[in-house]
Amino acid sequence: MSEKVRTPGWRPVEKLEMQGAPDLAVPLAEALAVTGREDRLTHGFHTYPAALHPDAAKQLLELVGGISVWDPFCGGGTVVVEAMTLGRRAVGSDVNPVAVLVAHARSQILPLEIISRMRSWGRRIAESAKEYPDLPRDAAVREVAPYYEEHVARELEGIRVGIKAAPEEVQELLIFALSSILVKVSMRESDTRQAKIARHRPEETTSILFHKKVRELGRRLEDLAAAVPPSTPAAEVKVADCRRTHPHAPWTPSSPPRPTPPSTTTSRSRPSARPGWA
Repeated sequence: MSEKVRTPGWRPVEKLEMQGAPDLAVPLAEALAVTGREDRLTHGFHTYPAALHPDAAKQLLELVGGISVWDPFCGGGTVVVEAMTLGRRAVGSDVNPVAVLVAHARSQILPLEIISRMRSWGRRIAESAKEYPDLPRDAAVREVAPYYEEHVARELEGIRVGIKAAPEEVQELLIFALSSILVKVSMRESDTRQAKIARHRPEETTSILFHKKVRELGRRLEDLAAAVPPSTPAAEVKVADCRRTHPHAPWTPSSPPRPTPPSTTTSRSRPSARPGWA
């Protein structure tokens, strides 16, 4: 079964107004007008709505300079990753645990042996999940069960159980890979739309997709490690309210949160958004 590859897209700016110092306003406008698809490093792994364009983040970081950056609304970690590629100390915070999961996993610099171990466990988990016999019992998972075919739910539960048995150092990465497929294998229309649509997924393809995503994540993490200067500090990403978090960082280039309808807020803030499996 072929899989449609989804990467973030950005639409052109329809209206632009500038004020203030031209030496800052013009390059800011140029950065925020960046469009097109960009899938380098770990940016394209795991969809995240309303993301800042990686090239925009890079241009903003190059504009402000400095050695430390804090993104108080880090979302999927675009600014964090781009700051690391410039050799800067990167701090990211967000009130959304899903955002922190995505941003932290996207910004890890790991030894090759850890990535290899992740791949090995991903393969083992996928094989066992193909024939996992039990439906999930967790209340958070049952809440969203109508969005999944029964055999898909069994495979996802098998993956979740397998991840729990994996070594601690690879569990978060495997959860990240699992989280990246939860909407794709469901009957939910998209990450930002909860409408249910008719969609059939053949048996075992959920497990196969999970294994593919684990391998893809390994490749992307290797690319990230190669792109980040050796002396770069490890990124710091945590769940935090920016009103109560003040890390020592002179610059805060960020994509502030947009006004969000209640249904989207709910789907991103509660565990069932990435249904209890992740």
